[in-house]
Amino acid sequence: MLVGLRLVLFSSGPSDADAIKYALDDATRAAEEGRSGPVLDFISKEFRYNGVSGIDEGQIAKYIQMSHPEVVVQNRFATISGDSATIVSPVHVHAPLPGGNMFERDIDNVTLNFRREATVTWLIFPGKTWRLTEVSAPGAPSVGSGE
Repeated sequence: MLVGLRLVLFSSGPSDADAIKYALDDATRAAEEGRSGPVLDFISKEFRYNGVSGIDEGQIAKYIQMSHPEVVVQNRFATISGDSATIVSPVHVHAPLPGGNMFERDIDNVTLNFRREATVTWLIFPGKTWRLTEVSAPGAPSVGSGE
């Protein structure tokens, strides 16, 4: 039994590129379903959107739960360098905005930056996970805008 536990705890798991892809897929699927938890787990505490930091997690959670935004990242292949990774991709966004407007657009050259951050598994085991640290989306609405 000890050998089995050791294998589970110290197995190599998916590659970094696959781990980022799986986490991105899970977060975008959760957002579309209105589940904010997996999205908040995926984004870093130091998250920035188009250069704006300090975005309130409560606002993000409420927006996801009420709006069910659809975000499709077309290229999910990350370029990885050490504990940092980047995806540059066209992204399709279909999401309600505050004020009742609908935002639907294909945005070219969206940059998603990731960093491998410390985490805890099973409440006691230290580990690392990939988190989204920054999104740069030219042409996307600013934080809190109605368009």
